[in-house]
Amino acid sequence: MSAPIGWLGLIAGEWTIAGDASSCARRTVRAGRALGLRTLAVSTDERCLARLAADGWSLRPASGLDPASIATAFAPAGSRAIAPALLVGDGPGLSDTTARVAALLGARNPDPGAVARSAGFVAGRRTAVTPEPGRAVSRYVAQAQDGQVIGIAEDVTADGRGRDYDCPGSAQGWHARRLRAHARAALDAAGLTRGPAEVILHAAGRRVSVESLAPGRIDGCIASVIELATGHDVILGAVRAAVSAALPPPHRPAPHHARRHACLRRADLRGAPARADAAWVDLPGLVSVRPGMDGAVVTVADDRASASWGARSAVERLAGWPSRPSAVPGGAL
Repeated sequence: MSAPIGWLGLIAGEWTIAGDASSCARRTVRAGRALGLRTLAVSTDERCLARLAADGWSLRPASGLDPASIATAFAPAGSRAIAPALLVGDGPGLSDTTARVAALLGARNPDPGAVARSAGFVAGRRTAVTPEPGRAVSRYVAQAQDGQVIGIAEDVTADGRGRDYDCPGSAQGWHARRLRAHARAALDAAGLTRGPAEVILHAAGRRVSVESLAPGRIDGCIASVIELATGHDVILGAVRAAVSAALPPPHRPAPHHARRHACLRRADLRGAPARADAAWVDLPGLVSVRPGMDGAVVTVADDRASASWGARSAVERLAGWPSRPSAVPGGAL
């Protein structure tokens, strides 16, 4: 089996936050095809696969698929040449699956030992973060590309289930630097210098722990808010890296300069309009809405308080809750 020019196992934890036109999966496949990559989508979400089928994707259910069958889908038996390969998927165990498929295709990214090294680092270093008096344990999702941290989103979900996120465009401040240092140390220890990776961190005051390290993973929602906050297109950057696997990692300046602050909030938005019409004009900072029972809004502003206030106002309005006077942006939230 001939080796592809490049390989990317992109695991999208969320397919979309803004509707089909700008979903993580569709954006990824457009970028991949523009660069000549063959594409294969796997998912545990049958509705997602049905929507993507109309776009000419090669589709497979994620459950029950072994690495050999995925590799064969990219390069049928007897094929002498294959195009660069792009796997977009969701579901459990895909970090390990993508690494194994990469090995079968003769690609080096991610290498088969990446998942094991990542798990070994976490198991050897993880310690429970005990909150200091008066402090709660916070959860952060750091997105990395080619060994560098592109952005960090804070999980601000009240129940800790990872549904609401805040993402600053600035990497300034001792806390942000500490989080980046821990994420970078984990990436270096696992040898994750190529392609995307996701690092989950817990923090309480000055105490930080790396909870998980996933080679090849990009969460679509996290990627979207990071792009809005920092200007880095995580998905396009990962796809471009896939076709230059033989080259050294590109120089990527750290995003130390503040852009904006992005907020993602989930809610039951079954009554929300499906597009940005006149009803949305007076909603501050609103840039994206996903209607439906598992709906979402995304807002962007110059600071955290304003972005959070805008997201809360948008949820209240679009969910059909009664309007009531809101606090002035910038106040205590």
